[in-house]
Amino acid sequence: MTLHARPHLSTHGRSDGHSAIAGVAYRLGLRLYDERAKKWHDFRQRRMGDHIADALTIVPDGAPAWATDPQTLWTAVEAAEKRKDAQLARDYRVPIPLGVGLEEARQMAIAMARQIVNQLHTPVSIGLHRDGAKTALGFPKPEAKRGYHAHLYFPTRALEEIGQADGSSAWGLGTKFAFLTNRRTSAGFVEGLNATWADLANHCAQAAGLTTTYDHRSYVRMGLDIEPQRTLGAAVTAMERRGFWTRKGEELRGQIVVDSEVLRVSQAEALEAQHDQAMQDVIRESATEQLASPVGELDELAAVTQEKDVPSADIPEHGSPSAEVITSLPEGAPGSLLRRFRQAVPLPEEPDALHVYAQVIGIIRMVERLLLALARLMHRKTIHVDERDRLVAARLDTEFQMDQARRERSAARERLLEWEEEHPVRMAAAKAAGRKPAEWVSLHEAIGREDARVQETKATRLRHMEHLDDVDKDGAQLAAQEVAQKDALGRALDGIQQLSPTLVTELLSVSDQGERVWLEAAKPSQEPQPPDEGLPMVLPRDEKLELRRHPRIH
Repeated sequence: MTLHARPHLSTHGRSDGHSAIAGVAYRLGLRLYDERAKKWHDFRQRRMGDHIADALTIVPDGAPAWATDPQTLWTAVEAAEKRKDAQLARDYRVPIPLGVGLEEARQMAIAMARQIVNQLHTPVSIGLHRDGAKTALGFPKPEAKRGYHAHLYFPTRALEEIGQADGSSAWGLGTKFAFLTNRRTSAGFVEGLNATWADLANHCAQAAGLTTTYDHRSYVRMGLDIEPQRTLGAAVTAMERRGFWTRKGEELRGQIVVDSEVLRVSQAEALEAQHDQAMQDVIRESATEQLASPVGELDELAAVTQEKDVPSADIPEHGSPSAEVITSLPEGAPGSLLRRFRQAVPLPEEPDALHVYAQVIGIIRMVERLLLALARLMHRKTIHVDERDRLVAARLDTEFQMDQARRERSAARERLLEWEEEHPVRMAAAKAAGRKPAEWVSLHEAIGREDARVQETKATRLRHMEHLDDVDKDGAQLAAQEVAQKDALGRALDGIQQLSPTLVTELLSVSDQGERVWLEAAKPSQEPQPPDEGLPMVLPRDEKLELRRHPRIH
């Protein structure tokens, strides 16, 4: 059986500060007005990316058309509940099997929602979400590990025809689902939903060609001695993803370490190769870190991309290198690209070929520094993209608040004008007495408050725009750095190509997957080109020498 997440049913109530309007707006990515709280809930920015894949509301057969409109439906839900501690809605979170496509995920979510609609005769608003790009602990999640999950959001009352005082009837939210108010009485209903989910998940997985199996029962009920991974909760997860370490997060990290050790022991042979490769990566990064200058990243980039010389001790003169020079050629740190190259390509015996070999060794040291600089740059670009997305979302939210404040200010002005038109006598008497009516003062102050909100949000928006401009400038600078680094890497590989195309092939063969992506992109054409005086392979002695071609190594 595959270890997997299971469905979860939660209750939203006013005693916890929940709003049904806010809940459905968030899950469906909508902008809805909360009549009870007199405020808008705008989550449209969540639909700008790929987080919300689909949103819809399904209703029982024969239900009125208004029940499919989230604004009308959930306003009615709020109005039907009078108590200040009322339970408003329930959220049934449904995991979709990893590897199932968007359309299949959508059909599975609808099928689960239809189960609720048919059993409870109540509408269900469906928010089909793409899994987050980061784990709960803030670690980047591979694209292949991002699946889907659905939120099935439904009222705590049935949609039914309710008799009126005049003998007629009208559709509304009527009978309360009292049996769902506690775990004991709701167990049968939840068990049925979870069993349906397991059947659908297995069906969808099988249709997608997956070999995974799903079971709605707990580990205890299945007789498995497995401790469920603890959850963090929305607030702690948000803090962890922003980079704040929490006590719960630390506990979960510790549990992951323990679980990983158990897995390593039980599957030691399968994981040994992965462990060795990971250790080599760590050693290689540590070694290349030592090659970097203790200057800022921009200065380091300039030093790498503009470097024309390498230490003459690494590059022997043309002819027969001395034994001392040969033994001084760097081996490279364990796991490094240079070490892998030296292990795969032994020292040639022919003098001219040995001279070329020594030159290539010097170039590979520079290639390692360029690859490290590119890895750092890609990390900075990821952070930059995340920051820009947050700024854009904040700016859109501020613009919405500014528009709302302007509308409120216009409405306040209209209310003042209407009051003045309705009370001309009082206005004339107040003017003659040199004072203003209390009602007029109150309405005028309301205009001032809304105007202050407009000015405040305008200033906030301006700050967001200025910050966004700065971030865009940083983005342009990062793009320029990427071009410069890739160009330097291309010139380095071109230098090796000029010396020996065979050694370019050998270098690619010993590179790991991440290195190979950049090396293949920078790899020069097979036809050797005349050497460029700007290449960083111009080698120093007492004076600079232009790079010359030597016999190829076969």
